[in-house]
Amino acid sequence: MRLHITVHKGKLDKIPSLNTDNTTNEFCKSMSKCKNLICSKCYANRLLAFRKSLKEKLEVNSEIMSTRILKQNEIPIFNNLYVRFNSFGELINRIHLQNILLICINNPRTTFTLWSKRANLIKELPSKPNNLILIYSNPIINPVSTKIPKGYDKIFNVYTKAFIKENNININCLKSCMNCLKCYTFNNIKQINEVIR
Repeated sequence: MRLHITVHKGKLDKIPSLNTDNTTNEFCKSMSKCKNLICSKCYANRLLAFRKSLKEKLEVNSEIMSTRILKQNEIPIFNNLYVRFNSFGELINRIHLQNILLICINNPRTTFTLWSKRANLIKELPSKPNNLILIYSNPIINPVSTKIPKGYDKIFNVYTKAFIKENNININCLKSCMNCLKCYTFNNIKQINEVIR
């Protein structure tokens, strides 16, 4: 079995991603029941409801990434400058995180960005590869506190249009990741804000 790499159009055009199935992830399932969290509006749930072949591939990714450490010949090699982890899905467990670190180590010329709400797993990392950017995916819609949890490099927040207007929030997440790269480069921008979809 090989890991499926998702190739995107639209916002993530030219940035491939390695994802897992959020519909079978226990963390995702529990978070999606909370109405005040962004997970209750999960776009991946909507997408996978009608993209059955993609869902099956992500189920395989979940199985591979979370149950055992990848063998050397299973580690994908990228020729891309930037790759994203978790454009769909979330960290499943420590094994999943260890496999992400292995992929980064074996692709030193690629910058990887991992979005995660699992601060409990991230804070346990003794160290991380120099080519990995960790972004805390804030689960709160319209967060007042935007403190970056321990172990992360940046924070990603989502706001409603009404909250943005009332609180003069600076929206700095653009329509094309490749033309923006705030999330994909080490820079002074630590907070990325997006309008809710």
